Amino acid sequence: MEFGAGLKPDEPILPNMVDLGRLSEEAGFDYIGIFDDLLLVNHRRSDTYIVLSAIAINTDRIKIGTWATNAYTRHPLTTAYSIASLDELSGGRAYLGFALGGPHVKALAPGGATLQKSEEALKIIREILSGGKIEINSWEYQLHEPMPHIPIYWGAQAEKSLRMGGRIADGVILGGPLGWVDEPVLKGAVSLVEKGARDSGRSLKDVKIWMNINVSLSLDREKAIDGVKSYMETLFSYLRASPDKRKLWPREMFEKKSLSGTPEDCIRAIKVVERCGIDAIMMAITGDKKETLRHLRETVIPSFK
Repeated sequence: MEFGAGLKPDEPILPNMVDLGRLSEEAGFDYIGIFDDLLLVNHRRSDTYIVLSAIAINTDRIKIGTWATNAYTRHPLTTAYSIASLDELSGGRAYLGFALGGPHVKALAPGGATLQKSEEALKIIREILSGGKIEINSWEYQLHEPMPHIPIYWGAQAEKSLRMGGRIADGVILGGPLGWVDEPVLKGAVSLVEKGARDSGRSLKDVKIWMNINVSLSLDREKAIDGVKSYMETLFSYLRASPDKRKLWPREMFEKKSLSGTPEDCIRAIKVVERCGIDAIMMAITGDKKETLRHLRETVIPSFK
């Protein structure tokens, strides 16, 4: 099992975001993912690639990338050059997390966000990173050197999207309603990714399966759950869910929708996830971030290494 720390760029880059990057590396995480989301309600917002660059300069081992970007708020050609530059800066540690996108993408995408447009964008990015030459409106584009080693992970929720990821990506991120500690749901999603891999003549071993989930830990279990609850309520506001709709979520649902509670609670839940064939977990660190990272470093991650 590999672990990633998912961080929103909603704090000052220096020192906060860089400190969180260092702490994630010290905690034993394998990856850092920075959200590329234009809309963070009631928060500051820093550019994802600038945050990633600052973390790259101040870390040595951990892999870093977008979690996740899309085909609409950034042109795929720009994304290819940006992730290639990040890979050079970090000494070969970059990866690309890519997805259809959230509500802000739906507002900005001409004609709407579609799987077809996203797949076309991924083909452009893959071709550029592989050293190929792309022609757009009679202009040719090509990297100064091939970087085919940069992995691309596709975020998916629905059946067609899961199969697309299995067919064309290096890994698939199970997000949204799939980010639950629910064995039948997770096994069903993995099965769909496997079908996609077979569509392209590959096997499930060729595709890394990620799970995306919120994490809040404390020796005080109620404090940890309150931390993720506060984060989720902010997310509901971002999704423009009404106050009445937010109240429909019972406290037990926040627990199931996250890895929240004590370190021991977290370890038990991860073992369930591991049984489902999940290779890696991207943890969106919520609540008291430094306390959560400390418990992950001291108790949780060592239990799986």
